[in-house]
Amino acid sequence: MSELPANYRIFGEHLELLKRIRKEVQSLGNDIVEDVRMHRIVYGRKTVLRTFLDIHPAKNGIMMTIRKGRFYNDAKKITTDKGLTAEVVTNNNNLKDALELVKQCYLSV
Repeated sequence: MSELPANYRIFGEHLELLKRIRKEVQSLGNDIVEDVRMHRIVYGRKTVLRTFLDIHPAKNGIMMTIRKGRFYNDAKKITTDKGLTAEVVTNNNNLKDALELVKQCYLSV
């Protein structure tokens, strides 16, 4: 797992949460592609064109935009439906549920 640049301060106080998310997402499989950009991080499967997750900082945590797949089922109703995507502000309280949705989407792309 590559580390974020030392000056990657955009996530501020949520940097530890980001590290936990990155570790979990990258453990989903060895075909994960991580594209670190100036204002967000995009995850895809095999190529960046098949993205399933886009994360960027939010006021109360980390905003995760998840590309919904055919197996997407938000039983806990933690996301906001945006059509082909769903959004959730992830924090320490809902991290496990959010990562379960990410796993569902990873398996469906």
